[in-house]
Amino acid sequence: MSSKLQLTLGWVSAMMSTVSSFHVGNASLSMGNHAYSGINSRYR
Repeated sequence: MSSKLQLTLGWVSAMMSTVSSFHVGNASLSMGNHAYSGINSRYR
């Protein structure tokens, strides 16, 4: 029983870390896209 609980906790923490890293990557990607569009409009 405790091993199943441990496995579930480990899976949840792995999913949380994956989701948080995905959110950070998505935020940095959108910021880079915003900066790129601003530079693009400046030099058009």
